[in-house]
Amino acid sequence: MKLTQQQKDAIQLEFTSCKSIEELVSLLNKINDWRYENPYWNLSKQEITVQNLNYFLYGKKDKYRTFEIPKKSGGKRKITAPHQFLNMVQRLLNICFQVCFTPMPTATGFVEGRSIVDNAQKHVGK
Repeated sequence: MKLTQQQKDAIQLEFTSCKSIEELVSLLNKINDWRYENPYWNLSKQEITVQNLNYFLYGKKDKYRTFEIPKKSGGKRKITAPHQFLNMVQRLLNICFQVCFTPMPTATGFVEGRSIVDNAQKHVGK
């Protein structure tokens, strides 16, 4: 998701000054609204509330589902994927973290403009 500098500044200000779960939920909903302004996203909007966030944090037992997919080399790979709502919250929090924190130069995972290829290149021939 591409954000304008104005949106990034707003996220940084609000995220770093959050004092309650209600303020965090408000910020996450604001970022979520920006996602729906893009006509190319085909998403069904789900509102985040303190109640459903608390349910996923403390009440829901099956937050993740596990399944297997075949590997190219044979065998199976075990995948553990979060529930759709939890995945959305994690993605929105990731946007907050990316805006507010500068990763180490050696970090490649979940950093915009870096990939697993960047990570692998450091280890070629070792």
